[in-house]
Amino acid sequence: MEQEPLKLWTIGHGIVKRDELLAKIREVVGEDFLLVDVRSFPYSRFNPSTNKKAMVAEIGDVEEDGQYIHMAQLGGYGWVDKPDEDGCVLGRAAAEIIEALDAICDSITEEGAKIVLMCSENDVNNCHRRGTAFWIAARCEQKVEIEHILARPLKPSKKPKRQ
Repeated sequence: MEQEPLKLWTIGHGIVKRDELLAKIREVVGEDFLLVDVRSFPYSRFNPSTNKKAMVAEIGDVEEDGQYIHMAQLGGYGWVDKPDEDGCVLGRAAAEIIEALDAICDSITEEGAKIVLMCSENDVNNCHRRGTAFWIAARCEQKVEIEHILARPLKPSKKPKRQ
């Protein structure tokens, strides 16, 4: 009998308020999940209901058996292709990034954790979390499927299509 594939989910909050966002996650993933905030800075002036303090108040911090953790080392602000001469990516050591990726991979493969990566951009195609999810899946020894959850349907692009 074939084992169910391991999964990793991503979601971007956009303008969706915290309650709606968490309801969407529960609808897709279930009640038991770990929300990994991969924003460089866990705050939004446009959507304060998704700020770290508000999320911790709603679902608790992982250090206190809650469902939220902020991993700034996986934040997308200022990512560059190559580390500088000191092995850092804008102040973040490459080793710290790899350690964070591996910690998530271990949680999925060894503990069966249901991990949801959260960032602010609703459209995964415009967000670093897409690449972050692929890096996590690539580092896992077992196959990990990635599912991108849309918090809200995307609006049609206003850009003219190329012919």
